[in-house]
Amino acid sequence: MAESIVSSMDIDDKGGKEESEKMKKQFDQQFNDKNIREQFERVLYIFPNKEVKVGDSWEKSTNMAGQLTGKMNSTYTVTDIEGDMVTLEEKTKIGSAEEGAELEGEQNGILVVDSRTGLVVTADLVMNMTAKAGGIAIDINGKTKIKGKARQ
Repeated sequence: MAESIVSSMDIDDKGGKEESEKMKKQFDQQFNDKNIREQFERVLYIFPNKEVKVGDSWEKSTNMAGQLTGKMNSTYTVTDIEGDMVTLEEKTKIGSAEEGAELEGEQNGILVVDSRTGLVVTADLVMNMTAKAGGIAIDINGKTKIKGKARQ
């Protein structure tokens, strides 16, 4: 996958073979099996191992993989249940996972999850965090919107 993406960017023509190999290595580090699994864990395994009802809350910790590694400590609260659709409020604190770089922030929003499959059907999340390294601070702000449909 890395090979085809880097090849499509014509980096060999612009930056030489060395730059192309560097890009492939970075891509492989960012998108290896372990990192992909960790990134999807947040939206594939949300519910606790018990039945939930409106008002229930639970906590879950996951890792942020890739160039910015971090820990995400989330609290999910059930705000509504309509049929098989469960609406959750998410409040997440983001922190550093390793020495050398400081990461701090939060992610908050609403998710609707199909209780039959555990898959997120819709989500609106806002993330605000600051990364600090080498005396430089960078603010990172993003919005995640998931829009799918429940399986019949």
